[in-house]
Amino acid sequence: MKKENRHHYLLVAFGVILFVGLLHLSSIFSWISNVINVLMPVVFGFIVGFILNVPMRAIERLIDKLPKKKDKGLNPKLKRGLSFAITIIILLGVVTLLVVVVSPKLVDSVISIYNLIMSNWTEIIKFLEELGIDASLVQSWMDKLDIKEIIQALSKDTIDLFDVVFNFVGSTVSGIISLLVGFVIAIYVLLGKENIINGTKKLVLANCNEKRSNFIFKTCKLVDEKYTKFLSGQCVEACILGLLMFIVFKILGIPYASLIAVLTAFCAFVPYVGAFLSCFIGAVLIMLVDPSKVIIYVIAYLVTQFVENQFIYPHVVGTSVGLNALWTIIAVFIGGKILGLFGMIFFIPLVAVIVTLINEYTDKKLKDKNLNVSISTEK
Repeated sequence: MKKENRHHYLLVAFGVILFVGLLHLSSIFSWISNVINVLMPVVFGFIVGFILNVPMRAIERLIDKLPKKKDKGLNPKLKRGLSFAITIIILLGVVTLLVVVVSPKLVDSVISIYNLIMSNWTEIIKFLEELGIDASLVQSWMDKLDIKEIIQALSKDTIDLFDVVFNFVGSTVSGIISLLVGFVIAIYVLLGKENIINGTKKLVLANCNEKRSNFIFKTCKLVDEKYTKFLSGQCVEACILGLLMFIVFKILGIPYASLIAVLTAFCAFVPYVGAFLSCFIGAVLIMLVDPSKVIIYVIAYLVTQFVENQFIYPHVVGTSVGLNALWTIIAVFIGGKILGLFGMIFFIPLVAVIVTLINEYTDKKLKDKNLNVSISTEK
């Protein structure tokens, strides 16, 4: 009887809390937003730590394979510090390479594209009109665009320039501090990941039964496996694909070879969808410079992509996260809607984990019912 009364009390309490929450919905959302802003550096730190743990763990395995004296292995703390230092050096080297070598070429390409568009703006408008596209709104906006008017508008009393600059500087400083805090947290996560894992396991075992604990541990292991394979494989595959595209485009004399190669490498993190996106953008860029080479570019792009997918990708990434094209597109769409470009990339392994768990649950249910369901490919 007491147990039934307790359920009734909990139900009434839940109803009261729900009613009060609906009355103060805006305040609750504001509070949640503030909590998220406060916790964002912590979340960012754990995400960065998880990503950097992929190369760091690979370096630790390489260190373990180094020849050692008998009965004298490398001190675990020394191995962890050495692998962490090598990971940071590699990260700084990649960033330096992008800033010193790649960025100037990308900036030059973007500037040349802008100048090309502005110098051929009349021809572009005529081309759009020939295709039946109404370009009058774009033309009128470009005609009305005046730098002097923009400067005068900024100097009006309706806009407090000091407040704008102050808020911008404040948000920038706050963002930099959050990034620094996030990186510090990432360092502690990488150097003490065993303590974090052991503490989490103790917390789960203390509050969940054996069946639920095993499910949580299995899911975490699956998440780690999918994301590790996805991140490590896609990074290597993206670098190889970008380099191949750059070499092929340079040999064929395709304009903006470096820009399209970098774009292709970046889009390679989104399987299937990224290839079509980078190919389309590259075709548009080449159309502005030399339309006669668009067909050559598309053929070269598709052939290079085919060779890479058939002979390089299976050896570097294997089956990646084991997600077919349909689920990949769904993951990209949902992730893009929720978290933008970041979601497009990181929702693919997440959906792979969910699909794997659903498949395992379905197979277990069918096995319990002694059913053997085979999918027919006949139409």
